[in-house]
Amino acid sequence: MRAVFETAMRPDVVSLAGGNPDLSFLDHERIGSLMTEILARRGEDVLQYGSGAGTDAARELSIELMRLAGASYTIDEIQMTSGSQAGLDAVTKLLCNPGDVIVAEAPTYVGVLGTCGAYETGVRQVPLDANGLQPQAVAEAIDQAQREGRRVPFVYTITAYQNPSGMSLSPNRYDELIEVCSSRGVWLVEDDAYGLLGFGRTPQQRVRALAASAPENVIHLGSYSKIFSPGLRVGWVAAPQHVRERLQIACESVCITPAVTSQELVTAYVGTREWESGLTRQLAAYEARCQASVEAVRRYLPDELSPS
Repeated sequence: MRAVFETAMRPDVVSLAGGNPDLSFLDHERIGSLMTEILARRGEDVLQYGSGAGTDAARELSIELMRLAGASYTIDEIQMTSGSQAGLDAVTKLLCNPGDVIVAEAPTYVGVLGTCGAYETGVRQVPLDANGLQPQAVAEAIDQAQREGRRVPFVYTITAYQNPSGMSLSPNRYDELIEVCSSRGVWLVEDDAYGLLGFGRTPQQRVRALAASAPENVIHLGSYSKIFSPGLRVGWVAAPQHVRERLQIACESVCITPAVTSQELVTAYVGTREWESGLTRQLAAYEARCQASVEAVRRYLPDELSPS
């Protein structure tokens, strides 16, 4: 993780390794005005410690974003975090013991490898195809681990625009994957950092979340890093209330409370016309860059390395 971001920060490198958004599309003047207004009106509150679960306003905003993904949650089922990576850490801390293994895609997000390694939890990876994660391969990986006496607390998946493959899980596989996991007593952890970033889609047309199909079996990780600002470090976890309450304890042991000022700025900006229009412009630029990159690869790289 460290190497990815240190390289991505170099001005002479165009890195495709990290999920760094292009922040030039943000209205910096408007965001600055919002921050000034927040501090002027409520500085004494927003510069103070806050609730370990997060601000009510940020949790309600996260519920609205979940609704765009087809999922329905209450405020008691939303835990704000210092980015979705902190949510992943809290979930792993809560669910995993040393010697456990989780199941993930091959390849998978580098951050989950580091997090699981820190908790002495192994990662078994299963192949992707054109429709994403293969439920039968997941079943076989879980069953093999359990035959070996290894506990499998959860399956980790990035359902929309998977990092690093770009694949998305076909909605036709949702029910089968949920059945594979629920029948074996295994949680599904859905990392949804990219769900709102589909080319040619408005936020209202975004990919349906896996959590929408089985909120009782899925722990959903959300993030404001890709759709607004990674520097603010604001994410959330949507989970059944009894899990969410324990996640709050896991988070409080590290950061006491997610940053109140960051949550207030996210709440003030995301969901406005400025945010949505800026995201639309951003996605159009991303799509053009993607097409240019694919064309360059086809033109300049050997045939065996070029995309079909």
